[in-house]
Amino acid sequence: MTTYAWVGRTRNGQLVKGERTAESEDALGALLKREQILVTKISAAAKKEERYRRISARSLAIFTRQFSVMVDAGLPLVQCLELQAVCLVVYGFAVFAMHRYALRRVFVNGG
Repeated sequence: MTTYAWVGRTRNGQLVKGERTAESEDALGALLKREQILVTKISAAAKKEERYRRISARSLAIFTRQFSVMVDAGLPLVQCLELQAVCLVVYGFAVFAMHRYALRRVFVNGG
């Protein structure tokens, strides 16, 4: 089954769009018609990018060492992560993926 991106209108005229898997474009059109959606466009969905890049052992060691020193110095965890992120932006360290993951865990997921 293939994933298709589609655009259509409801009976009220509201524009709706989404992605759905189906055997073919015709099968998807029939499925959406049963849901009372007038399809205006169907195309094969673009493949999603890989979400995470592999982090090198060296980058992980640098991040861990710097983070450890800051925590041992008594800085709060959130401040440590913010400082690491600033170093990334200013100096361009190669630990971007780790910073993004760690910051997302703290600020979005709460820990």
